[in-house]
Amino acid sequence: MCSVYFKLALEEQFDKGYAEGLAIGKAEARLSSIRNVMKNMGWTAQKAMDALGIPAEEHPEWLAKINDPAAVPQPE
Repeated sequence: MCSVYFKLALEEQFDKGYAEGLAIGKAEARLSSIRNVMKNMGWTAQKAMDALGIPAEEHPEWLAKINDPAAVPQPE
């Protein structure tokens, strides 16, 4: 029989993993959106991020990710 502590620890690990997965998914979706707007509208990364409402202080972080081909698969 599992102890109460084991069950609590398991729940904590599950919650942590879920939260991390959710954060990764959101980041991948945002990066994919930036890339798709750039491709489909022919816009610069700056203009795409502005159109998507991404705060200017986050632009350098996303620019670095846009230039990293391993960050998220490129749109076809």
